[in-house]
Amino acid sequence: MCANCLQVVPARVVQKDKLIYLQKRCPLHGQSLVLLHTDLNYYRRVVRSVTNMVPRDNPFNADCRVDCGICPDHAASISAVILELLDMCDMRCPTCVAGSSPTAGNIRSATSLASRLDEIRNLVPTPSLVMLSGGEPTIHPEFSKILNYADSKGFHHLMVITNGRLIAESKSFARSLSTIKNLEIYLQFDSLNDDALTDIRGSKLRNTRLRAIRNLQEAGIPATLVCVVKRGVNDQEMSSIVDFALTFNNIRGVTFQPLRFMGRTEGSSPDCHSITLSEVRTRILESSAHLRSLDFGPHPLSPETVCIGYLSRRLGVPVTSKVFHHLYSSSGQDVAPLTTPSLFAPPQFKAPGLNYSDLFRVSIVSYLDRYTFTEEAARLCSFAFKVDEGKYIPLDTYYLFYQLSETLLTSIV
Repeated sequence: MCANCLQVVPARVVQKDKLIYLQKRCPLHGQSLVLLHTDLNYYRRVVRSVTNMVPRDNPFNADCRVDCGICPDHAASISAVILELLDMCDMRCPTCVAGSSPTAGNIRSATSLASRLDEIRNLVPTPSLVMLSGGEPTIHPEFSKILNYADSKGFHHLMVITNGRLIAESKSFARSLSTIKNLEIYLQFDSLNDDALTDIRGSKLRNTRLRAIRNLQEAGIPATLVCVVKRGVNDQEMSSIVDFALTFNNIRGVTFQPLRFMGRTEGSSPDCHSITLSEVRTRILESSAHLRSLDFGPHPLSPETVCIGYLSRRLGVPVTSKVFHHLYSSSGQDVAPLTTPSLFAPPQFKAPGLNYSDLFRVSIVSYLDRYTFTEEAARLCSFAFKVDEGKYIPLDTYYLFYQLSETLLTSIV
């Protein structure tokens, strides 16, 4: 897709000096070269995984940018569904893929959200992970009611995607979350440094983040730290964030999200601030003493955009292959019965010598943007947004196209 006019254009993957590029040619805007991977060997692993999922002679029958729902051409099953409670947020971050703000509004009713949760639960197979998102979900006026209803549906794994401000401000709110089964907090945590946080989030949030983590730890609630990686701002901190996370027994892992250009990216430019998934992976492996031997590879469900590895806290050794074997193999006698394989190991996960609380997960989730989008990669996305009745939109196309202005969306159809 041309990054300027968003039209579908011919493209091919090329190798130059051990770097992998997407080479595109637009009739209006000429040729462009986008860096995809900085690690040739890792890219080869991605290609092997993708080839197993998508036959090369399988034609596209739809425009993956705007004609989705999800259609039969989609190559990945839905392992995780994201439900937006509202568009409004109590922050206005300079980097926000959803473009949320205090004035965004669009607060969905608890009744309509309950109906959508019912529909998600009735999917066959049922997704193993449901994520409540926004905007900032915790400021929804009926957040507790919605969360409790989601809990009553018996999902394998519930996550709340949050900036953590309310959790930091209110210990009682944090304690109230401890009654929810299989809950994990997906906590915004981009840096240990206030200068970097000001660049990425617009304010000094170090102490807020630390209070949120401590309140969650006191309440016994698991959390995953989520770090947007912006070159030249916080890309040198990744190993420090992993080391920091390992000091808390309730933190289940860290997810790194390379900055991508969709939603709001104020003060950022692709040339200066983009970083590839494979470069993030290399830096983590080279700079973290805890993770140098980590088997850190493409996720079987989303190999183009997700890299993941697991470490046993107790043993201090990589256990990625062991986790995946028991998540994806029906021969694992001790594994909890999952209806859909999970992008993250669910709380009921059990395998000989391992349990969920012992696992520490490091993942890199690299969304597609207007520069890196390809139809093949879009078809491999296993995250989906629940939108209209009976309709689910893959995460990458949702953020790129369904949040565009009506004029821009019309122009690319």
